[in-house]
Amino acid sequence: MLCFSLKAQYGYFYTGKNYGSEARTSTLNTLLNGGFDVVQASSISNKFSEMGLKDGFNNVTYSLLHPFKSINEVGWGAFLRSEVLPTGFDEDNDNWMPNYLLHTLGGGTVYATLSDYYTLKGYKRSRFFAGFTVMSYHFLNEVVEKNYKGLLSFDAVADIYIFDPLGILLFSNKSVQHFFSHEIIIRDWSSQVSLRFLDFSIRNSGQNFSFKWKPYFKNQPLSLFGYFGMGGLAGLGYDYKNHTISVGAGFKTKDIVYSRNNDKIETIEVSPALGFFIDKNNSLMISVLFNSDGNQAENFKLEIFPGVIPLKNLNLGFWLSNSYSGQVFYGITLGAFPGISF
Repeated sequence: MLCFSLKAQYGYFYTGKNYGSEARTSTLNTLLNGGFDVVQASSISNKFSEMGLKDGFNNVTYSLLHPFKSINEVGWGAFLRSEVLPTGFDEDNDNWMPNYLLHTLGGGTVYATLSDYYTLKGYKRSRFFAGFTVMSYHFLNEVVEKNYKGLLSFDAVADIYIFDPLGILLFSNKSVQHFFSHEIIIRDWSSQVSLRFLDFSIRNSGQNFSFKWKPYFKNQPLSLFGYFGMGGLAGLGYDYKNHTISVGAGFKTKDIVYSRNNDKIETIEVSPALGFFIDKNNSLMISVLFNSDGNQAENFKLEIFPGVIPLKNLNLGFWLSNSYSGQVFYGITLGAFPGISF
């Protein structure tokens, strides 16, 4: 029987760990990682001055204030097939997949995490603030992505009016939270987002999620593993004491482009990718990611989260990325604050 609880459920998604990705949980990190997740695409600049935020804000705001006009850009049939109904996997009809994965499951996971976080921080309306934060970073993400004048954002209508509220509604339910914490374990493994003041840019932003599932080996150390965000990896995890070592292979999104058959519907270009992860009690400690495309800004990325470097009372984190073109960036993080990039 489904049971809606009036309070956040302690112990499901956030418990106040001072190590790993959970130690990075904060409102600002969530807004920066989620809001600027799309700058991983090669066509979107990391520099704030080149993002076209004013045009993006005007576009998305107008689109949301005029949802039917926005949908009429492509027509109701194409809108439903591409954005809402799971009817196909070709580039004209596959945007429903990130909507269900990233906005419903991912957004719901962030909502549940922040509900616990705000409750533990003493907020009286933790669920309201959690929902507001989720809706805010998804709005910002659309603003960064739609940094042009012209075509209205019908996909923002689907995301903000359908899939974000659906994720919040689902993960307000205690049974849903329990299922995705005990049966299929989903966690927010977002990057250690950092600011680079030399060129006023944002670096290492990315909202990523992991899942573990043991459908066939309940009492064994093996689990099915997945990692998804601006890309997707699938593989296996192996439990060792209170740690899990996971490996996954799949793809990384390298750019957002228009479909070859419909110049109003967006799709993605991808490149092969590989990832290696170590987590402690579902809190990510170390990640190593590779992808093979020469146009990517990050062909190799190493992240070391707080708790790995043994410094007493100092939750220090570190990340390093480089590309085949010779670009090298690195950053240092401290606790739950955004990092500094160099």
